[in-house]
Amino acid sequence: MKILLSIIFYAFMAGTTATVGTDIIDVTPEGSPAAVSNSSEGKESAVKPATQSLLIKEKPVTFNAFGVRKGADGAVITWAAAQQAAFLVQKSIDGKTFTTVASFQPTGEVAHKFCDTNNASALGYYRVQAVSAGGAAAYSAHKKVRTAR
Repeated sequence: MKILLSIIFYAFMAGTTATVGTDIIDVTPEGSPAAVSNSSEGKESAVKPATQSLLIKEKPVTFNAFGVRKGADGAVITWAAAQQAAFLVQKSIDGKTFTTVASFQPTGEVAHKFCDTNNASALGYYRVQAVSAGGAAAYSAHKKVRTAR
């Protein structure tokens, strides 16, 4: 696998074996012989074998709590997440097709609350979509609430 030389630092930090050329590095699979060549001096030195991937996959946001209840002025949606993220509160009248009714940017808070006062329908299904800084999306379960008096 050929990778630009600017990535070499990450290859060594990840414990990956790499052969260094003038402008590329070859990442050697685990168990293969490893050496680093310096093209200007022609010297070689051993490095650790590959044990980790160069790609760091972002974990999706985890919801610690999610609830929906009837409040005095409409549906009250509460949730807590383990990671920082932007949140989209979504509503559906059939539990299948959801539209965003509110959005929240990351604030450093763990617990969040939203009151949906737009009660055009007596029954509503709600869920929360979390979007991490890296773009990974996760959804809470959806729950229904009857807001008709």
